Amino acid sequence: MHQASMEESKQIVYHKVLERQLRKLFGKQAVLPAELADLLRVVSDTYKQYDEDHALLEHTMDVSAKELSETNQSLISQKVELQVAYEQLKTTQEQLAVSEKLVVISQELERAYKQLEFQTEALKVAYINQNAAKMRAKRIQDAMLPKRQKVISKFKEGFIFFQPLDFVSGDFYWFSEVNNLQILIVADCTGHGVPGAFMTVMATAMLEEIVNSQEITSPKAILEALDLKITKALLKKGEDQNTHDGMDAAIVAINNINKTLVFAGAKNPLYIARNGVLSEIKGSVHPIGGGSFATGKSFENHCITYQTGDTFYITSDGYQSQFSEKGEKFMRKRLRQLLTDINQLPLDDQRRKVKFTFADWKGDYRQTDDILLVGFRL
Repeated sequence: MHQASMEESKQIVYHKVLERQLRKLFGKQAVLPAELADLLRVVSDTYKQYDEDHALLEHTMDVSAKELSETNQSLISQKVELQVAYEQLKTTQEQLAVSEKLVVISQELERAYKQLEFQTEALKVAYINQNAAKMRAKRIQDAMLPKRQKVISKFKEGFIFFQPLDFVSGDFYWFSEVNNLQILIVADCTGHGVPGAFMTVMATAMLEEIVNSQEITSPKAILEALDLKITKALLKKGEDQNTHDGMDAAIVAINNINKTLVFAGAKNPLYIARNGVLSEIKGSVHPIGGGSFATGKSFENHCITYQTGDTFYITSDGYQSQFSEKGEKFMRKRLRQLLTDINQLPLDDQRRKVKFTFADWKGDYRQTDDILLVGFRL
């Protein structure tokens, strides 16, 4: 009811507005024809309908704008969600690719590890076999060398400081008694380890033949015979004549009846300590073997009448060639000084001094060569 009265009021207002407009045209006192009154009603109704349609249109536009805004916001939200989902998918794909690569790498590492295990096991077996072979070689070489105590017992006092670089040594000592003479030899073969040990086996066999079978007892003659045999053995016909394989040696022949000592050296010297004073007799400049048949190669005998209490030393060059942690060589000068300092001590004490001095000089530096130093007192 209230709505109807409002509509009537609106219509009345429209009529009055139109009537005022018409009276402006025809005058305030004019009587409006019935046709105009009907036209007035039609226009009034049309205007009313227009007003309603306009209001409806505005309402519709407001609603559409709101719906459009909401739809737009929804689309924006969906876009954001899709972007997030895309990024997650991309990350997942990258992780999957990395994972696949890791699987491949893991498989390759597993194969490499198994191969390494196999090689390690093979190396262990080879190492065990090699050590076993070296130990057998060491036992063979030790069996060929005269017993140290047996050699030392032939003198008033003595010591043998023997310290191979490897299991087996290229340095060796040899002793024999022939025709009332004591023959003592210290030799340093080319190389060390297995190659040097092969040379010691060959040289030992040759010395057995030269000294014990042929009864050659002159140190000079022993060196000459040994040089000839080794040179022939190492230089086969038609092969390289410039091989450097051979050895250095010091040989003494002691006659305890007439108190003489005869020395000859192939590069290696003899040290003599008498009343605390150390002297040196140098060997020949020529090695045994070590090249072709040299026409100018020679060795010389040095005969010494010894006194009771004299001490003698023969050695390879390993001791004096040892490097310290500072990179310095021990050198022959220091060896001479060491022997000067200790030569009046008991020979057992001298051996300890020689051993500890070497260890102290070497420190943590690796040993560089085989070591052999023999001292004896007459």
